Amino acid sequence: MESFFYTSGSFDSETELRELILRRYHSLSILRELSVIEFAELVIYAKYKEREERIYTQWCAMLPTLNKYISYEQFKDMITGANIDMRPTEEIMAEIEELHRQKGRTDGT
Repeated sequence: MESFFYTSGSFDSETELRELILRRYHSLSILRELSVIEFAELVIYAKYKEREERIYTQWCAMLPTLNKYISYEQFKDMITGANIDMRPTEEIMAEIEELHRQKGRTDGT
């Protein structure tokens, strides 16, 4: 339910919410049959799918201009930040130093 409040806060107006529902489901009459929880889940899912479609369209548009091919999943992770390493800086730096030490052993330097 918390994600509903987060999602609903992203609408500028009630009109924008209606437009989203009509665009995805083509009728407001479906709302009469839903509980509040179901309505909230519907809105969250509609916003999620809208974002997915926008990212996919962006990937399709950029694909011809990319220097190297990246899959849709890689592109989506890059756009959404899912590929960001959230470990503490010290842990990442220790891993980098360890990789440099290992590389030095294999290169003979």
